Amino acid sequence: MKMVPRIMAGLLLCCSLVSLPATASTILGTVDLTYKGYNSGGFPAGYRNGTITDHGTSEGASAGLFGFDVSNASSGSPIVWDDTLQAFCVQTNALLDTSNTRTYSLVSALDHFGNASLVDQIGRLYTGYHNDVTSADTSAAFQLALWELVDEDQQTNGLDLTGGQFTATSFNTARATANGWLSSLSSITNGFNLFVLENDGSQDLLVFKPAPTVRVPEPGTLALMCLGLLVLGLRMRKRH
Repeated sequence: MKMVPRIMAGLLLCCSLVSLPATASTILGTVDLTYKGYNSGGFPAGYRNGTITDHGTSEGASAGLFGFDVSNASSGSPIVWDDTLQAFCVQTNALLDTSNTRTYSLVSALDHFGNASLVDQIGRLYTGYHNDVTSADTSAAFQLALWELVDEDQQTNGLDLTGGQFTATSFNTARATANGWLSSLSSITNGFNLFVLENDGSQDLLVFKPAPTVRVPEPGTLALMCLGLLVLGLRMRKRH
């Protein structure tokens, strides 16, 4: 792992590995991102320091929501880009390039992870708790929960940041908050379409947009539809 300045080490050090699909992802658009800086928006909601461990290898890390300036977005992207972007990282075996503007490729989360169940879980996490990311503790909690979903062997260990192949220590109260969120995911319905911004020289980032609302007819409308079908059926029966 490359050495980085001490002040950035907590931000950039991540230790667990992510298995990427062997097939190439379909690129849905591109966008240039410039990290906003450690002390001027780099963590818009704040962050917490601690240690993450994967397969017995431990590293110090800071967990939180990243901030970027956005430019040169390609047309036709499913994401409507603003001038700034806030995003969590999903790739913990790479360093975030904070010194250069980088062009990221947008792909679907399903293409990136190759796991529909995992994508649904991440969507449930966003649906239930992304609005709660308002402080350093909750920002760190969301990042820890996301890393746990991506890196844990769930069939063997379940979801718990205190045990399994991916664990976290310290991070103030963020770990306990993250564990509480993870334990409630089965009761939440995913309401988002998820995408990943990929760049070979920097950490990959998760972005999302609300899923289209499925309109369900109101009970009165359903009753009228049923009555109309019944009348139509009776008329057709009389003709025969």
